Amino acid sequence: NKDSFIGIKVNVGTPPQEVELLLDTGSSSSWVVSSDNPYCSDPIATADCEQFGTFDKDLSNTYNSNDTKFQVNYSDYTFAIGEWGTDTFKLGDYELKNYSFGLATAANAESGVLGLGFEDAENTNRGNADPERNYTYSNFPSRLKEDGYIKKKAFSLFLDSYNSTTGSILFGGIDHAKYSGSLVTLPIVDPYEEYGVNFTYFAVTVSGVGTDVNGNETTFSSNKYPAFIDAGTTLTYLPSRFIDDLADSFNATYSYIYGAYVMTCPSLEESLSQFLVIDLSGHKIRVPLYQLIRYKNSYSRCALGIYDSFDGTITLGASFLRSAYTVFDLEDREVSFAQAKYTSDENIEVIESTIPSATKAPDYSSTWCTYEYATTTENIFS
Repeated sequence: NKDSFIGIKVNVGTPPQEVELLLDTGSSSSWVVSSDNPYCSDPIATADCEQFGTFDKDLSNTYNSNDTKFQVNYSDYTFAIGEWGTDTFKLGDYELKNYSFGLATAANAESGVLGLGFEDAENTNRGNADPERNYTYSNFPSRLKEDGYIKKKAFSLFLDSYNSTTGSILFGGIDHAKYSGSLVTLPIVDPYEEYGVNFTYFAVTVSGVGTDVNGNETTFSSNKYPAFIDAGTTLTYLPSRFIDDLADSFNATYSYIYGAYVMTCPSLEESLSQFLVIDLSGHKIRVPLYQLIRYKNSYSRCALGIYDSFDGTITLGASFLRSAYTVFDLEDREVSFAQAKYTSDENIEVIESTIPSATKAPDYSSTWCTYEYATTTENIFS
């Protein structure tokens, strides 16, 4: 766990070269930074590539180029350009030979990406790939199943608390010790279907948003919104129509100087009694304020890690996921949530078919289907 992203270490090539990649449920393809990336060195250096490692294909005996162009662009204006290739990918006990990934010979990002999303959203099948030859391939979750490491294309994510430097991801398994209360399942929805975009993302229905400040519960929306569950995003993004009022409940106001909602830094005791509450189709996850504080300046002013999405969607990034134990099921197209329990205890069970111990959300069948233009504020706490 880092302030800027969730990282995972991977060994690439033969002999292995270690790189640290951004763990991303919002991407489906993997890519690594090449050692000859010009953005890693002067005169145009914009990335500290040594911090997370680079890959030199000439030092690997098993690298093969596909002779096809790789390109990806992100909403934060970072990009990566290079070629598609194959080589050995080793993560823990998982070793995948001839694994397909992008080799970025030009990238202004400091680390590459381990994409864990759906194959139809891979870079080879989207608009920033070669549109004349779109195709899908077996990405990381698919290869784990094909190579016999897991029985189902599913993984569970536990990021631990904000002050922890490590978390865990279980491919094909679930750790029952890492959550409390019910593990509740929601179906995936398609936020872009009405626009004719048919790529699958980890997006579910949020049916309400509120806060609990010292026991004072306030509902800011009971509308249904599509919410992206994105470990590759650090922050939480909420719709414009209620974000100002929600921030105000934490005594935070928008600062054009910092480009964020700022507030007097609360004590740890104060932040433990204030919560952002996300209603996931009738199942609520409570995010304590201390998980949402981004940074503070010399004047004891803190920034709130909640930002305007500007497009009517919700994105629940790492600041939310630290409070949730989350299970991603690519085969049944579902995501399961429980309140995270911060412990080193383990109770691991293999996922063979359905998610063990999970039940459908109370409003499982009442999913988001279209954007609503009127705000409703029925009490989500009743």
